[in-house]
Amino acid sequence: MMNKVLGLPRAEERVRTLLKLMGIHYGIKDKRGTVITLRLTHQDIADYSSLSRETVTRLLNRLVRDGEIEVLDDRNILLKPSF
Repeated sequence: MMNKVLGLPRAEERVRTLLKLMGIHYGIKDKRGTVITLRLTHQDIADYSSLSRETVTRLLNRLVRDGEIEVLDDRNILLKPSF
């Protein structure tokens, strides 16, 4: 699974692919989209995708701002249908 993520050249592609794979393997679908049931920190995502935490934070903030994902109170990530 991680080989697929690390083989991608762009940081955004790595983060998007990682979130999609996490959604497939650890996600629960509900009416809002897919909730990733693992509590992932920005550092966790950075480690999995071989990026800096700052880059991951910037990309996640943009995805939240664009309405593609939502970080829930319990630090789970909701992948909205537009994601």
